[in-house]
Order: sequence, then C-alpha cells, then structure tokens
Amino acid sequence: MIKGWASPMSTVEALNKKLQQDEDWLRQFEANVTRSEQLRGNIERILNDFERHIDQLESNVFPMHEQNGKLQIKQMNIQKLLKTIDATIQFYGKSGELESAIRGRKFWYNQRIACFSARTSRKMRARDGSPSLDLGAYLEQMEHLQQAVAFFHAHPNYGTQLDNMKITLESGCVLLEKEYRNVVHANSHAAEPQAVIDCLDEQYELMQSRAREIHTLSNVDKVARLGEWLLKHGRSSRFLQHYSSIRGDLMVRTLTTIFQAHSMQAITDKIAGLSASANTSFTRSNASFNSKNISTTSLKKATRFAPDQGMGTREAEGADTECGLLVTAAFVALVYVEEGILDRAVPVFERRAQVHRDLLKAPLNYVIKVLTRSVQESEGSLAALLPLLRFVAARHVQLSTIAENAHLEQPYQSAFRALTLRCSSYIADYFERGAVGKIGFCGVAAALRTTFERGAGTEVKFVPSDGNVHPVTASTLNTLYLLSHYRQVVTNQVLSLNAQPNEPVALLMPKLFAKMLSHLGHVLRARAETYDDPTLAAIFSLNNSNYIAKALGDESSGLLPVLREQNAHILQFYLDAIQKHISEYMASWYPVLQTITSVDQMHPEDRTAMRNAITAFTREFEQTVSAQRGYCVTDPILADQVRVKVKAAVVPMYAKLYNKANALTEAASLSSHLRYTEESLDVNIDRLFDVAV
Repeated sequence: MIKGWASPMSTVEALNKKLQQDEDWLRQFEANVTRSEQLRGNIERILNDFERHIDQLESNVFPMHEQNGKLQIKQMNIQKLLKTIDATIQFYGKSGELESAIRGRKFWYNQRIACFSARTSRKMRARDGSPSLDLGAYLEQMEHLQQAVAFFHAHPNYGTQLDNMKITLESGCVLLEKEYRNVVHANSHAAEPQAVIDCLDEQYELMQSRAREIHTLSNVDKVARLGEWLLKHGRSSRFLQHYSSIRGDLMVRTLTTIFQAHSMQAITDKIAGLSASANTSFTRSNASFNSKNISTTSLKKATRFAPDQGMGTREAEGADTECGLLVTAAFVALVYVEEGILDRAVPVFERRAQVHRDLLKAPLNYVIKVLTRSVQESEGSLAALLPLLRFVAARHVQLSTIAENAHLEQPYQSAFRALTLRCSSYIADYFERGAVGKIGFCGVAAALRTTFERGAGTEVKFVPSDGNVHPVTASTLNTLYLLSHYRQVVTNQVLSLNAQPNEPVALLMPKLFAKMLSHLGHVLRARAETYDDPTLAAIFSLNNSNYIAKALGDESSGLLPVLREQNAHILQFYLDAIQKHISEYMASWYPVLQTITSVDQMHPEDRTAMRNAITAFTREFEQTVSAQRGYCVTDPILADQVRVKVKAAVVPMYAKLYNKANALTEAASLSSHLRYTEESLDVNIDRLFDVAV
C-alpha cells in the first residue's frame, strides 16, 4: 500500500461515525425546541395574568391614590397655616417686646437730659429696656423683628402690621446707632501724653513695641459687635462718623496737651537761657515730662559739635521748631495706635478706609497748623529745622496719603514746601551774612550779627583779641557737621530745589561744602587784615586753619569724604596753610635772632661785643615774650610744635653766646648781663601761649 493513502474500509467507518454524531445532535436540538415552546407558553400565561392584575389595581388603587394626594395637599396647607399663625403670634409678641423696650429707651433718654444725678441715671437705666442693659438680648430681638418684617412683607394681607413693624425696626436701629455713639464715647479715652512720648526714641522714631501698650478703647469687642450688626443689616454707615469724631477729638486733645506742655517748657527754657547769657552759666529747669528732656534732646543731637555755653539760648530759639517735630512724631505714633484699634473696632474692611479717613482729618489739620507755625516762627536755626525736615521727609508718602484721603493735600504740601524753602533760604543766607546768619547755631552771640556787614570782603569790627578761633569758623564747621549729618535729606529736599537740570545730585553737597569753606577763607582773611599786629594775625590764621584741619581729619565727623568728592587735596591744603602761618609767626622772632647771628664771628675775648649782644638779645627776647603774653594757641599739640620751632631757632644760638661769655678770662664782669641760662630760656619759651600765665 502506498504511504499516505487510507484504506476504503477506514474511510467508511469515519463517515458512519460522523453521521451518527450528527443524528444525535439533531435529536437533542429537537428536544430543546420542544422545551422552549413549553417555556414560552408558560411565560405568556404569566404575562396575561400580570396584565389582568394590573388592570385590577388600576381600577381599585388609583382612585385611592388621587384621594390621598388631595388629603396631603390639604394637610400641607393646614400645617402651613398653623406655622403662619404661630409665626404671626410669635412675631407679634417679639414686636411688642421690642416696641416696649424702645419706648422705655426713649423715655430713659428724655429723662436723662433732665437728670443731674449720676446715681438716679443709673437706676433709671436699670429699669428700662435699653440696648446697653443687655446688648445680646436686644440684638436678638432685633433679629426676630427683622424676620417678622420679612414674614409680613411676604403676606400682603398684613400691610398695617408691616408698616408698624417697620417703624419699630427703624426706631430700634436708631437706638442702636445712639448706643454705638454712647459705647464709643464711654469706652474711649485720650492717650496719655507721657505714654506717647515714651514711644519715641532719641531720634523721634516710633518704637512699636511700646506703642502697642497704649490702649485708648476699653471695650473694643462691644463696639465691633454693634458696628458689624448695623452694617450687616443694611444700615447707612453714617453712624461710623461718631467713631471718627470722638476718636479724632481725643487725638487732637493729646496733641494739644503735648504742644501746650512743650510751649510752657520753651518759655521756661527761654527765661533760663536769658539768665545764662547774662551770667555765662545755665542751670536747666525741670522738664515738663519727667522721663524725657524733650527740649534738649533733638537740638543737642543736631548741634552736638557746638560748644555747650549758650545752649539755653539755642534751645529757646529752636523750641517752636522742635515743638512741631514732637507734635508730628506724636501724631505718627497715634496713627499707629489708632490703626491697630481700628482693625478690631471696624471689622468690615470696606468701611474701615472711610473711618480711617474721617478719623485722621482733624488731627492732621492740627499737625499742619503746628508745622506751619513752627516754620513761620523759627528764629533762625537750621539745626532745629533739619531734624523736623528729615522726620517729615522720611514719612512724606504716609503723610501725603493721609492728607489726600482727608482732603488736606494742599495745606500739607504747602507746609512741607514752606519747610524746605525755609531751610534753603537759611543756607543761602550763609553767604549773605558772612557765615554768621541763620544757618549757624544760635549760640553765636546775637550782637555779632550787627557787627558783620554783608559780604565777605568788607571791613569788620570784631576779632578775637588773643588770636583765638573765630566764632565764624566754629559756626561754619558746626554747620558742615550738621549738613553732613543730614546729607540725604538736605540734598534731596533742599539743594535739589536750585540744582541745574543736568547737575549730578550726588555732587550738590560737596560743591556746597567747598563753596562754604572758600567763603570762610575769604572771611577769615578779611578778619586777619584788621589786626594791627601781624604776629597776632598769623596766630589768628594759624588757629583757624588748624581748627578746620582737625575738623576735617576727624573721621567721626564725616566731612573729609564729602569734601574729597569735590577736592581730593583739601586736607593737605589746610596742613600747608598751617605750616605757612607758623612761618609767618616765626618772623616775630627775627629781631631776637638778629641780635645773636654774629656770635660765631665774635672774638673769644671781645667782651664789648658779647655784652652788647647779650643786652640786645635780652631786650628783644623780653619784648617779644611780653608782646605775645596774651596770644592763644588753642590746640596744645600745635602749641608744642610752635614752641619747639622757637626753641630750635633761639636756644642753640643763645647757648653759643652764653658759653662764650662764660669762657672769657674775666667772665664775672658779664654775669650781671646774663639773665637767662639755657634752661631758664626753655622755661620762658614754654610759657608762650599759656593762658594761666
């Protein structure tokens, strides 16, 4: 048999087997069809029965359902009617309670006007239904009354009752607004002036930690609750004007107290200053406020480089300006305090800005008046004005915003501009009055102002009789110290007013300093020319140049960095001037030196020449020392340097003469002419510029 081909017998068997399987499957399929027909018949019978039952339910239950729906509607109407009746009875009752309370409150207000006894007033208040007696209960009744108004508003049949309740509600709200005013008034008190001043440091900056300890509203929660309720229930915000008015008046009261106290202190200081000028001594009276000597603080800081003598006069002249600074600083402190309270007392942010604006209007207006007065009545001390200018300029944005919100922008800007213009005029006045006018410190005697003619080159009458530092120099250097200390505010607020359009702002102060020192140099040269004694003129120039050089070399003053921006060799200029003036002073010793210049050419035994030289030297030396007995070199180090130069020029040559005279064969004949030894000559030279001698 060929592989891959099946036999005929196996093929027939496979076909028979396949046929048998198909017959079995057909018989099973016929059985399933028969069973399916039976199931379908059963389902049809069930569905027919279900339809029959549904028809029966529709005919029996649906009429009952419709009846139940009608009954439910009736029941709901009855329940709604009962609730309406209950609400009507309840709202009528609440309305009656509140109306009786309001009437009682009105009676209490009318009677309180005629009541002079506080005890009687309290008894009457306890009997009525005023909001203050139980604010929580009163507000709850007002809530119910508002609900009643809303309820009756939805039922047109109760128009009369609705009108009565609206009247009652309005009366209750009016009483709440009056109660708000009374609560604010009863719980508010003015800040203690001493507490406000204690919040300021030595530079009048606010110390917030101390300011937070000031409490001027006792029951903030009650005020906030009343105000929030009135705003929440649609009341006009006009009642908040009571808060602004009461709190603003209290701020003005505190500022007024500070102003008056400081003014009284200024009068005391002025009297004491006049006494100090007469007696060249000054004893300070007690300060109005114990913990801070306000009249002394700012001016001493501003004029810390000025001499102490005459401080009373300076303080008195700057008192008005300092009063403006103190009141302005106190206003800033009170604004901080009030803003903290306002955040709690008026929780509604939208209304807080309005209250803030109205609250600060009266205090700011008072501050503007004080500022204007301080500028107008300032008696010529830039040292007093600059602290005020720096303080106001540092808060210019804050104060401008407050002024704009309070509709006081124009008065505030006018006051601020007047302050800057006054400072600018004082600086310009320096060059008009030869460095003694209003720019300087008021400690410079007022009499000097009349002696200096306008202009630096004119002849003047006053010069120190001992060649000491001129008050003009001290005044100018103190002014430079002052301007350097307030460089930023002076540059930005004063010097920039007259600056050229393209001029660098950073160089305004260096240029001003250079101009002032140049002007001072002209003035000092004019003063030096008035001396009849050229030696005293040299001492005068030496003292003033040394004073300026030491001031520039003092790192704590900060002058040299400013001046070097304009002139890098400014300090060396004055150091060279010192050496020049020392050389000019040494010319006064030329007559003394000329008497002994020929000592080297003298014959060792020429007794006559030696006697004449010794006599001439003694005469010239004593005349020179006598003429310079009243001269003063203020700097001890400089005085020693000058003495060393004198000794170096005189003593060695005299020592040669002295030794030759003692070496003579008959030296005893010259002993009566030798008044000075080398040591005694040193002692006499050391007495030069000695104030005690």
